[in-house]
Amino acid sequence: MRHVEVEFPMLVANTCTTVDVVWQDGTRQQGRPSATIVPFGIWNEQEFFPGQHVVANVLPINAAVDATVDVTTTSVNNDIAASGTGPAERVGIVKSMQHEDQTVCVSWFKTQGHPDEAMEVECDDTVSAYDLRLDSSHSAYYGDIVIRIVPSVSTDDGESAPLSQGNKKKNVVPADLSWVGRVVELPNGHVQVKWGDGSMSTVSPHEIVVIKDEHYMELWLEMGDWVEDNGIDDAPEEPVAANTDIDLQNLDNDVESVSPPMSRTRLLGLSFRSLLQLTSDIWWLEISPLDHHYLDTTDQEMQGASRAKSWAKAVQKEWKILEDDLPETIYVRAFEDRMDLLRVVMVGASGTPYHDGLFFFDLQLPPSYPDAPPQVYYHSFGLRLNPNLYESGTVCLSLLNTFGGEGTEVWSSTESSLLQVVVSIQGLVLNDKPYYNETGYETMVDKPEGRRNALPYSENAYLLTLRTMLHLLRRPPRGFEEFVKEHFRHRGRFVLRACNAWLQGNIVDNAHATEVSRKQPCSAGLRLALTSLVAAFIEIRAEGCEEYQ
Repeated sequence: MRHVEVEFPMLVANTCTTVDVVWQDGTRQQGRPSATIVPFGIWNEQEFFPGQHVVANVLPINAAVDATVDVTTTSVNNDIAASGTGPAERVGIVKSMQHEDQTVCVSWFKTQGHPDEAMEVECDDTVSAYDLRLDSSHSAYYGDIVIRIVPSVSTDDGESAPLSQGNKKKNVVPADLSWVGRVVELPNGHVQVKWGDGSMSTVSPHEIVVIKDEHYMELWLEMGDWVEDNGIDDAPEEPVAANTDIDLQNLDNDVESVSPPMSRTRLLGLSFRSLLQLTSDIWWLEISPLDHHYLDTTDQEMQGASRAKSWAKAVQKEWKILEDDLPETIYVRAFEDRMDLLRVVMVGASGTPYHDGLFFFDLQLPPSYPDAPPQVYYHSFGLRLNPNLYESGTVCLSLLNTFGGEGTEVWSSTESSLLQVVVSIQGLVLNDKPYYNETGYETMVDKPEGRRNALPYSENAYLLTLRTMLHLLRRPPRGFEEFVKEHFRHRGRFVLRACNAWLQGNIVDNAHATEVSRKQPCSAGLRLALTSLVAAFIEIRAEGCEEYQ
């Protein structure tokens, strides 16, 4: 090793760095000492910052929603815009946000014409944070690494071909670093980038691509195929042995062969239905509804008649438990032709953001039941109103083995039951402070991060509950049409009364404002969002809406 002489040896005793800050309320500060601020990395979906592109996230009142398919608000708006039956999405840029009020000042853009023309500001407006979502097509923000989209060039046949089409011969990435850079400013909806070669330019959002963490992961996975390959091919999967036919006629002497053949779950259902005296909270229908999520689930045959008998006994036991102990606010519907299917609806509890709402779940009991838990699907209509209930319909719960847990938290073939599942969803998931359901967030109770986010999350959950009501009123799940109608006939006025109390600036407790609640007013953003939702209830003539017209 070569020895290097240092003429002036020294020791760094202190450093001082500064940052330029764009605060959420739109104010700017330059040269602030770095040590005087800390990163704030946890926020909810209603958190917006100056320069971000947003889209109006309001479901049109007259939007037709098919109950057989859960759809997102985004897809509904896009379908309406594409069909010409409604307005195109309204896009804007955030100027500022007042977190305490949950209101956002937005400069709306023109939505027609050339992309550059669309960036022209049409008007400024103050809207509810709950009525906005980030525009994923314009996601460039301060500090992001971006790549310039290489312009297309003429090919040998005279046609243009961009780099993305793989025309590597005609589209060559520049040898310097003028094609990759970092976002330094967001002037009037455009993006100012400092490129790798030291140059600076302002571009339109459609001229660049933002590099996200998932891009790095995709690259890593691509490289992993040849970087970490040990030369050993994956072992071929062994073919699954076909199930053998089972004679179920010995299950019940009263069950005779039928033509055409009936499903095994229907045979079992017909055999044991007479053993139950069902209450008003659990009903039978002869045929399972066409919109049941698990309707097309393969009716897998069980390994042997003894296994089929034990499965049927387990289901019979579950029915009996539901008959005896089902709470008044949970209702279950079973089906003669599919003993393995159930449909559950529960009413949101008072004192939670979900009060007076209806929440539908489809259940399926697999052949391995009760060794394995039931499969549960939530009818979300594309709305994420709880950390445990996904837009896809997945229910995240230890008891269903869709989340980690231990002891009594996880499914037990001898101790767990369907009743435990539905009660857990109603009591533990649809609770009064759903924000803390998120993994790890329970540690933020009474901390600044928790206090900042818990109330906005609950307010948004309440708004999404109201949107869910609108979906149900337009297209109730099959088999529950009258139930939905009767529920809102009796509770509709209380739903609107609660909305009215919120609009007066009060926290609601069982649809009534209290003296304590007056000291904790709801946000102005919630009141703005409620105005349009109340109008939607009035539009569809919900019971009791006359006094609010």
